[in-house]
Amino acid sequence: MKKVLYLSLIFWCCCLFVNSVEASGANHPFSSTLWDDCVQNNTCIALCAYTNTEQPYPDTNPDYYNKFSSYIYYDLEDKNFYVTWYSQETDINTALHKQNIEHKYVFIEKSVKDILLNNGKCPTYSYVDISGLASEVCFSDSENYCTEEAANLGTKFKGSSEIKYNYENNILSYYENWAFGDIPCSEFSIDKLSDKINQDFQKNFLFGYEIPNFIENSTVYENIEETVINSSHEYKTKCSDEIKNDTTLTEEEKTQKLENLNFTDADVKNEVENSFKQNVPSVSGDKDDTCTGILTAEMTKVVKNILTFIQYLGPVLIILFTSFDFIKASLSGDQSELKKASSRFVKRLIAAVLLFFISIIVSVLFDLAGITVPDDCLLK
Repeated sequence: MKKVLYLSLIFWCCCLFVNSVEASGANHPFSSTLWDDCVQNNTCIALCAYTNTEQPYPDTNPDYYNKFSSYIYYDLEDKNFYVTWYSQETDINTALHKQNIEHKYVFIEKSVKDILLNNGKCPTYSYVDISGLASEVCFSDSENYCTEEAANLGTKFKGSSEIKYNYENNILSYYENWAFGDIPCSEFSIDKLSDKINQDFQKNFLFGYEIPNFIENSTVYENIEETVINSSHEYKTKCSDEIKNDTTLTEEEKTQKLENLNFTDADVKNEVENSFKQNVPSVSGDKDDTCTGILTAEMTKVVKNILTFIQYLGPVLIILFTSFDFIKASLSGDQSELKKASSRFVKRLIAAVLLFFISIIVSVLFDLAGITVPDDCLLK
């Protein structure tokens, strides 16, 4: 009987090990360190900035306000999101708090977090805890989430919240107002426009790093063609007037420079889509080949579901057949049957482990050979 219990214990431990293989491969996407000077050093993108104002003494001192600031960053080096918050003018003494966006002191509405991580959209509101040492912060699109749902006995979110900055507006404002300002009108052309938008986006927004997926998926990036087209209209009009009124140019020179301004909206769109967007280095890899395969996305899902089913079929069959064998052997009381059941269990376990890893190897080989579409593309 002791032998049966011992073998059963080994059996269940092995099953738990097999089931844990996939789970152990999942890395937590956030770490806990945000460098003080990451934005100044151009290794972080400042995504969102907020001011939270609260009136602590409305009756006795109505002109006094507590003010807090909170920020959301994206680290371009480790590709993680972080939050910082601190007091500006307050009677609550607090240091600068820095945490990853998954930290227990960071409250964020689930739907809001999903949109932030996938599309880079800043939450509408941010509140800092006004009780204790302002050790907690909350982000949401609904005022009620922070002030009512996230608050508890030790946490209180209150006052007014105002968003001061978001990176989408910064990109939009740049390409609307300043994108071509340092190109002399005498040199403005479609080639200069193309070079400028390429260099500026890398220099001012990516700092030489790969473009994060959430920026690629953002509304401002997806519609940047229209923004650049509208900006080029205004700058072309300005330059046309300037060239025509330039008394230092001959008529022939004026004609040549005005011809350089005769590029169309289609030319600008082509430059943005092909010269600009296709040349921006992406964390998702090459934009032409990453999401392609011999099989379609639908067939890829079927194949991967079959391989996953095979992975888990082995442990299930081991549990069923081995349990039946041990129960049968124990009821018979025959020691030889117990030995046979133990032997069959070991063989089945080896077969199940091989089956599990063979499925993984086949899946990897399919991806490398371009037979199936990569997993991250199936989520789009």
